[in-house]
Amino acid sequence: MARSSLWSRPAIEVYVLLAAGDLVWLGFVPLLPEFDRRLDLSGLEIGLLLSTFAIAVGVASLPAGIACGRWGAKRVVSGAALLMVIGSLLQAAVSSYALVLSGRVLSGLGFGAVWVGGVAILTTLVPPERRDRVTASTMVIAGVGIMIGPGLFGIVADAFGLAAPSIGAAVLLAFTLLSLVLAPEPADQPVEASSSPRAALTAVRREPLFLIGLLAMAIPGFVNNGVNTIVPLDLDAAGISASGSGLIFSLGAFLFLLVSLAITRRAERFATPFGALAPCLLLGALLIVPATSVRAAPLTGFLLARSPVSAVLFAIAVPLAMRGAARSGIAAAVAAATLNLCWSASAISAPLLAGLLLDVTTTRIIYALLSVVSFAGAGLLLVAGRRVSALPEAVPLPRHG
Repeated sequence: MARSSLWSRPAIEVYVLLAAGDLVWLGFVPLLPEFDRRLDLSGLEIGLLLSTFAIAVGVASLPAGIACGRWGAKRVVSGAALLMVIGSLLQAAVSSYALVLSGRVLSGLGFGAVWVGGVAILTTLVPPERRDRVTASTMVIAGVGIMIGPGLFGIVADAFGLAAPSIGAAVLLAFTLLSLVLAPEPADQPVEASSSPRAALTAVRREPLFLIGLLAMAIPGFVNNGVNTIVPLDLDAAGISASGSGLIFSLGAFLFLLVSLAITRRAERFATPFGALAPCLLLGALLIVPATSVRAAPLTGFLLARSPVSAVLFAIAVPLAMRGAARSGIAAAVAAATLNLCWSASAISAPLLAGLLLDVTTTRIIYALLSVVSFAGAGLLLVAGRRVSALPEAVPLPRHG
């Protein structure tokens, strides 16, 4: 297929929706201290505002993967985008914790289905030998939303009120949804790939490359979601405003974007069985910084340094998992759903655990525990990498959806 197929209307709309989903997800982080002041939230309630988004992503993933095989990815993505519009509007009800929490749930359900269906659409637009780069490019698009979200939400909230960022996100999502509905129907997924969730679970046990991709998604997902739950409170205690902390997140996201773009251009080179090992070890080492000091300068340095390291892990996770899935004969939508489930499981548990620990211990202890998790994850990656090395033949590139 021509290179320009990736800039067709369905592809552009998928990119916008993916970026907007990450914008809504992470843009909420610098607003947490203000929600805490207005609604007098407990540590658990703060954790729920982040973890419910991830729970919803996980709940939506496998049904969305199956639905893509039955009704087409475009219909799934369109319905999911509508959920995101409604969810963003509910998040603007800043005087009600229940409505804001409901908005996070709907936004997460929509984003989970958008990601699954979006990957399915993108893989139909390129030949098999280019799918490593295309699937890795989803992390670049995510980086755009992550980069824009915290700074934009923080600045808009300071200037126009706490509800304004969510209203703006709803407008962007609504226009993109309308454009997607009017766009031509993309090609369907090939039918020879299995859309069975049971096949995906079998691949987790038997295909080490698929497992490495899932681990490369889950480890930074757990660590970063845990950090994102507690670091805004530390930044606020250090005297940094919502817009200031948002700008720190956005600068880190800019580094995330640059590294993701570099990895995407050489995805075949970096997405190797041992490619996730060194970044995972480095992430664990970086977490020692906030475990030692929660002053403004060390926290800022840590947040900036973790971004490129996390970018490497996330960027290689998708092509590694897709290659392993292709070897096992799993459809792209179901493989993407499994990645979502793996990410959401880590993202669900980390904010909840961090929120609970906030009530009984210090944030420095939580950073230290996250460092231990990262080092333990590196051990699992080493074991799985050795299993791949023992395979009789190299894992081929994906050749079907």
